[in-house]
Amino acid sequence: MSQLTDSLNSQLTQRTDKNIIKDEARNKWYTGNEIRQNVALLEQALLRHGVHFGDVLVIRLANSVDYAILLQSIWNLGGIAHPVAATMPLEQISEEMSHYHYRYLIGDPSLISDDQQFQVTQLEPTNSSNLFLLQTDPTVGSKEKIQAPKEQDLALIMNTSGTTGNPKRVGLSHGILWHSAVQVIKSQNLTPEDTVLLLMPLFHINAQVISLLATRLSRGKVVIAEKFSASHFWQQVSDNHITWASIVPTIIKILSVNEDSLKNYSGASSLKYLRSASFDLSEETCQTFEHLFNVPILEGYGMTESASVIALNPLNAAKTGSVGVPIGTAVKIYTNEQQLTTKPDEVGEIVLKGAHVISDYVDSNPHSFFHEWLLTGDIGYFDNEGYLFLTGRKREMINHGGEKIPPVEVENVLNKMESISESAVIGEADSFYGEKVVAYVILQSAWKFDLEERRREILQYSKSHLPKYEQLADVHFVNDFPRNSTGKIQRTRLAMIMS
Repeated sequence: MSQLTDSLNSQLTQRTDKNIIKDEARNKWYTGNEIRQNVALLEQALLRHGVHFGDVLVIRLANSVDYAILLQSIWNLGGIAHPVAATMPLEQISEEMSHYHYRYLIGDPSLISDDQQFQVTQLEPTNSSNLFLLQTDPTVGSKEKIQAPKEQDLALIMNTSGTTGNPKRVGLSHGILWHSAVQVIKSQNLTPEDTVLLLMPLFHINAQVISLLATRLSRGKVVIAEKFSASHFWQQVSDNHITWASIVPTIIKILSVNEDSLKNYSGASSLKYLRSASFDLSEETCQTFEHLFNVPILEGYGMTESASVIALNPLNAAKTGSVGVPIGTAVKIYTNEQQLTTKPDEVGEIVLKGAHVISDYVDSNPHSFFHEWLLTGDIGYFDNEGYLFLTGRKREMINHGGEKIPPVEVENVLNKMESISESAVIGEADSFYGEKVVAYVILQSAWKFDLEERRREILQYSKSHLPKYEQLADVHFVNDFPRNSTGKIQRTRLAMIMS
């Protein structure tokens, strides 16, 4: 077994009668023994349906204890989990599975339809009777023998835009996940006395590594909420003696202005700090929150390609505006002169390498690297104390409340509409979510009438064909886009022109 699976399994055997994970939606704690039994049952169920070492299983589930049990079961078998948004339409998932020849999809009853292209099996007995396995070709089984995973074997595949606007598959091995979780434990001084409130979606690397794996490897307790609720947040913290949580600036801002949040705050809490990531946290938002609730915020910096860990502000030496100091990762600045440096105030692209940083994508993309250094696409600099500051990004991806959205992914869906000739999707400023998804559209000639009706159709199409966080906030009609010499749309220029 890998260090990751060994540690996860040993936690369950060593803490058989201790509460390990709570499912907030069910209001139920699960002991180490209950989780261990369900992991074993689910492993057997998956094996009966032909799941073996190296198989990829797409997961489309909302946050729950089932998610944590499922991940551990897949990893024990040497399988590879590929989480996707719980709101991703089945049509979009099917296209991806067909493209990459994936055979397995696990989800809840919402995946079941009359027009079913999968063989559907309810996975029982397991912790939940609402877990379903969908197979594209149940007659074809894996030829690989059952074998224990090693450090270099893949555990996760996650979609990201990488350092361009095009979606990429990031493959994270057992060793990468282990190293990243260990760095979280060290940098935050996590102990068995800590309890984390897991609020971020588990198809997101932040929730997977920082909240779930780091807490479990440190022998702490995990409270899994299906989603963030401003009206329930402080009660959840109080009821479960939560000591920390990893969130995004959108949540911080909502907690600071939401009437229910302010009303339900009792004046004190068990929280030692909140960890903030995903996009810049304004100084005003940070100071307002800390003043209202007397809870410090630690800003950090990570990406899927580094298993969510690059830098974090030290617990007792946070610097407002900075994303902190490198955590178990070599970080340098790649200047315009193609030099790598850590000198203070040298601005350039942030590059990194380390034990929990990928050396290539699943589908090889050498252009995303400078020698062995990953090009992050983010622009920044170090100050004279070694703190890292972000000043912008080269990437075209949209950051909506911490969810990274490749424009091409949304455009590919929109361009299937009969009325659309071509589309360009960009992020526009939003006070709560950082950026909102906006489409600029060139209509087919025959459809250039009643533009308000076209706008409504496109917005509705995005709601029915895209995950919730990718859905359009607005649509604008144009005659053409700014393009480069080869005719490629220049989204960055489009955003500047339209701002």
